[in-house]
Amino acid sequence: MWWVTGRNNWNSVCHNYLVECAALLIESPEERAKYLMPAIRNTVNDYIARNFRDDGYCPEGNGYWIYGFGNYAEMAEVIYQQTGGRINLLRGTEKIEAIIRFPLNFEMGGVWPAFSDAKMIVPGFSYVEWPLLALRGGVEEYRSWSFRPANGLLPALRRQHALDAGFTPNQAKPALPLYHYFREGGVVISRAAKEDASGFSLALKAGDNGDSHNHNDVGSFVIALRGVPVISDPGAPAGTNADLYSGRRYRNDFCNSFGHPVPVVGGVLQKEGAKFHGSILSTEFLPEGTDARLDLKPAYPDGAGLVKLERRFHHDRRARSITITDEAEFAEPRDFGAALITYGEVKELSPNIYRISWRGATARAAISGDGKLECKQETLNNRAIAQVKEPATRLGYNAAPARKHSLTVVITPEEE
Repeated sequence: MWWVTGRNNWNSVCHNYLVECAALLIESPEERAKYLMPAIRNTVNDYIARNFRDDGYCPEGNGYWIYGFGNYAEMAEVIYQQTGGRINLLRGTEKIEAIIRFPLNFEMGGVWPAFSDAKMIVPGFSYVEWPLLALRGGVEEYRSWSFRPANGLLPALRRQHALDAGFTPNQAKPALPLYHYFREGGVVISRAAKEDASGFSLALKAGDNGDSHNHNDVGSFVIALRGVPVISDPGAPAGTNADLYSGRRYRNDFCNSFGHPVPVVGGVLQKEGAKFHGSILSTEFLPEGTDARLDLKPAYPDGAGLVKLERRFHHDRRARSITITDEAEFAEPRDFGAALITYGEVKELSPNIYRISWRGATARAAISGDGKLECKQETLNNRAIAQVKEPATRLGYNAAPARKHSLTVVITPEEE
């Protein structure tokens, strides 16, 4: 019997997992079914229904997909083996297939956006359940993903089990489409042109501020270059549960909107809760580029005084540029600003022109507005939870009070 040791984050799923595994030890098929089937239904109805959108999007990010869905995949394999393949929890619905494909669809130039409490993973991640997603889920693209040996007895057993079950790796990794749109999640992934070896890519999100492991990040984005998120969402912060899962959570710059590449309107930040949200008003997906227009006004409280706040993203694959434009209108004159977030080094080349470099990737940011801008660099008041030793830098750009504002930043790769 091929066994697993993982648990899930959610108590109800953990309970069902234990019930399922215990039920498999019962010799009588009738008694086994008596305990197993309700637990399976509860797992699917609770874990799958509550933690994933129908389009497969995982609001808690890639790290929680690896952990939570990884344990689900292992549990599914136990049941598959012990029922002779009659029960396969990795097949049967469009939603399950969409969830399985989440990392494929979420990848941008060899990296995954660190939205919400996702860990900053540079470069991409290795995941021992890829073979199961190919064998039982039927997603053949995973035959070409990382299947290198991992340290420890359990990963070695998993690897051998997959090989014994018929998994055959394939070295040729298929090319990904130029874009993917998670409509329910409110997330767009726009990848580099296939002939562009730099992997200059964009990820953007609308969504709402009521997700599990929420950050107030409506309108956030990540720009990847050479497999490095050179301009980024900060990802999961280091800290204690008392700080991060209490009323003090949004004092943390990694969780509030000040620490994200989103507007600050009249000195007011976004608020937490599902009613504070954004929406994608329009999209255009063409071979030469991706265009998306977002309404960010509902992400801010009434005290911000907003009449209108829209953000437009334009990824020009031919020119290799990404342009972010914010258009704001207030009932009375207010100051207005936005920011870029990076773990890299920021150097001012000339007024409002900056070079941003991190781990071998270098981009240039040109900032402009209707009037005079004040730009300011500052270090965020926390650190990433894992894999990143550098502090996060906020490059803020702000305009003086006015009733209408238009701010634009153009990001382009800079060759070494």
